[in-house]
Amino acid sequence: MNVWIVLTCLDSEQFVTAHLTEKGAYLTAIEDVVEYLGVCEEYFESPEDEEEYPEWKRQILHRMTRLELSHIYSDWCERLWDNYEYSTGIEETRLQP
Repeated sequence: MNVWIVLTCLDSEQFVTAHLTEKGAYLTAIEDVVEYLGVCEEYFESPEDEEEYPEWKRQILHRMTRLELSHIYSDWCERLWDNYEYSTGIEETRLQP
């Protein structure tokens, strides 16, 4: 059985979550990045400013496909390039009996 693992490292501490679907892994990873960056309504100076960022609202993300989420995750990860204390990744693996 294939599972997807979200690996997160914050200040040298590692966190791992396992997901039965790739979509679930992307949702978790995006939400974690958004939380780490402190993205919320007050994060943006104007509605135009928010349009320059990848989607971040949970209710909208949950309606998206796995492929759409993979692009959004990638876009958010690009915004982490200078955050050396935080890293994240998604890996597919198999559960062994």
